[in-house]
Amino acid sequence: MANKDPIPWIDLSPYGIHLHALRLPSGRATLVAAGNTAAYGAALATLGFRRTRQGHVVHLEPALTLREVRLHFPKATVQEMARDAVIRIVPGAPPATPPTLATVNTDHWIHNTTLLGVNRRGQRVYQDGAENRYLDGPSVGDST
Repeated sequence: MANKDPIPWIDLSPYGIHLHALRLPSGRATLVAAGNTAAYGAALATLGFRRTRQGHVVHLEPALTLREVRLHFPKATVQEMARDAVIRIVPGAPPATPPTLATVNTDHWIHNTTLLGVNRRGQRVYQDGAENRYLDGPSVGDST
C-alpha cells in the first residue's frame, strides 16, 4: 500500500545524498545523511553534520533550512516525499528510569557536561561544551 502521507523534504539526490529524520529511543530527533557523504564531507560539516565513530553522518538539530543547504548544495530542492521514506524510528525502549541528579556521576556536572541519554548498550552518553561526547558505564554484555 502506498504511503498517502507525503511531507515536504529537502532532496539532495543530485549529489547522491539522502536525508533522513531519525527518532532515537530517547525520543530525541536528529538528521542523518546517507549515501555519497564522503565526497561532500566538508559541505556537510559546514552545515553542522558530524561523523560518528560508527561512520554515520548526523546533525544534532532535527531541521535545516533550504536556504542554508543551497549555499553548499545549489541543486537542492524541496520535494513531496513519503513520510515513511524519510522518517526512521530506532527500535528500542527508553531507559526504565531516567537519570536524576542523584544517579548521575557528579564528576560530569563539575566539568560542565550535559547528559544526552543512554545508548543502546546501556551506557550514559555525555557531551561537553566543545561537542565532545563520551560514555559512562560498562556496555551490556561486556565481560569484566
